[in-house]
Amino acid sequence: EETDEVVERPLAPVAMTLGRDAECSIRIDSLKASRRHCRIEPTADGGHVVVDLGSTNGTWVNGRRITG
Repeated sequence: EETDEVVERPLAPVAMTLGRDAECSIRIDSLKASRRHCRIEPTADGGHVVVDLGSTNGTWVNGRRITG
């Protein structure tokens, strides 16, 4: 049974890929996630951006669907 469990992890100063694939930096054990779902990239000012990697169900941040 899948849940919408929220897990918090510190962000690394390098790009991290999220998805079901074993090669991902952060694995998501859910059929709602694509094998390579999205990537979190650090920015020069110390922030981070989320980039969708063409996921089937889309990537949502704070209730908004992101593109690209």
